[in-house]
Amino acid sequence: VKAGERLEGLLASLDPEARAGVRQAASILAAARDARGLLAAARALYAARAAAMSKGEAEVWAALIRRLAILGSSKKYSRLIRIVKEEDEPRREGWGDGGRRRLLVVALSEIPSPGLRRLYALLLLQRILIEARRHPREQLLVVDEAYNLIPQGGWSSPLEVMLSEARKYKLGVVLVLHTPQVVTDQMMANINNLVIHRIASPRDAAALARILPGEEEHIEAAKRLPPGYALVRTASMEEPVVAMVEGPGGEC
Repeated sequence: VKAGERLEGLLASLDPEARAGVRQAASILAAARDARGLLAAARALYAARAAAMSKGEAEVWAALIRRLAILGSSKKYSRLIRIVKEEDEPRREGWGDGGRRRLLVVALSEIPSPGLRRLYALLLLQRILIEARRHPREQLLVVDEAYNLIPQGGWSSPLEVMLSEARKYKLGVVLVLHTPQVVTDQMMANINNLVIHRIASPRDAAALARILPGEEEHIEAAKRLPPGYALVRTASMEEPVVAMVEGPGGEC
């Protein structure tokens, strides 16, 4: 009802031609079930309002359509995103059936395009955070090869947002990185525990010095760590320690 009222309020402020375009976009979106439908709705809405858009707003819409086109251009990839009405979405009381906790692995290796794989992963992270906000419960999210999801060059990362809010919604986050160079200061402000295996490159050592200021001795130790050992720092520790790391079967 509220969404309908907002739509009617928007329509009342438009000229007849633009109003017809927005109604068309709303109709397409109501019937959309995948990314192709979402792309069609975005294009229709852009066409309806393009004449009244500022240059900046038009550029934002064009960028959105370009990204949706990556998913919507293929029937196979379009199905990676499923659109459901909120009232039709099942309510989840736990991680699995009957509220039982279970392990869920999402493998994206079958998506051949690196850009599409990254886009899907970022959308999935956003969805997980939205669910955590709506239904807070103890969960643990492990993101392997997380460096692929941290943009460089000043752009903010969805991971930064997730780390800053996760504790509030009982969501634990583990990031697996091959290099500390991609860890931003904002991310470090919300990271309590570090497990650092052997570092080899001077750039990694310099990045670690930024993450662990004043810990030159331990950084030097990290350069000489043998397999099965790691430099560990938790929020309750005064300084990092070298520890043996055991695998699931007890092996190092």
